[in-house]
Amino acid sequence: MSQLLNEESQNRKTYLSGLGAWALSFGCAVGWGCFVMPGSTFLPLAGPLGTAIGMFIGAIAMFIIAVSYHYLMNRFPDGGGSYTYTVSCFGYDQGFLNAWFLILTYIAIIWANATALPLIVRTLAGNTFQFGFDYYVAGFHCYMGEILLAVFALVCAALICLRRKRAEWLQIIAAVVLFGGVIICTASVFSNNISNLADLKPYYAPDKTAAYGIFTIFSLTPWAFVGFESISHSSHEAS
Repeated sequence: MSQLLNEESQNRKTYLSGLGAWALSFGCAVGWGCFVMPGSTFLPLAGPLGTAIGMFIGAIAMFIIAVSYHYLMNRFPDGGGSYTYTVSCFGYDQGFLNAWFLILTYIAIIWANATALPLIVRTLAGNTFQFGFDYYVAGFHCYMGEILLAVFALVCAALICLRRKRAEWLQIIAAVVLFGGVIICTASVFSNNISNLADLKPYYAPDKTAAYGIFTIFSLTPWAFVGFESISHSSHEAS
């Protein structure tokens, strides 16, 4: 197994700079859900204080995972991410199971991001793409125009990824713009008067216990897993 990994490693070319590696990881970890889920999911489940505590505990857990990934990427300097680590340490059977779980994860990520685009467009462009057939699934309207928009975005992303250096620079530009937006939003929040904690009441969701809310937010921690996994996949290509 080690010989096979070494042969594959020699055939790969370094193309990802340090800045590109940061952009890849940051772009995969911070997305639509980071801005929408706190208001639509986190606060109703745990309230302001419960959300803050749950996210803090989750951050500690993710820090431990990050340190573990750092060790594994140095111990097994090759692409493949957790699949490579699992096969190298436990063999092909465990690696097979790991690969199937990863496939399910990335399939979920693809459709989740593809369906987020029509939601953004609905906010920015109204009903521009709401034409064609209209299916009503799980309380959500699915229009042909929005499906075509999502498919078009996926095709464009695939074409961009065919040129690695071009994809790297586009990712860097997008990540810098996103990071700047986060800084602006954060500064806007702290520029307001937030010294009165009474404005945050109720601190926890009224219809749920504090422990339930905190644990629920903490259980969403693996949601950020793809940010680590994406960079471990490309660790060998990074200079």
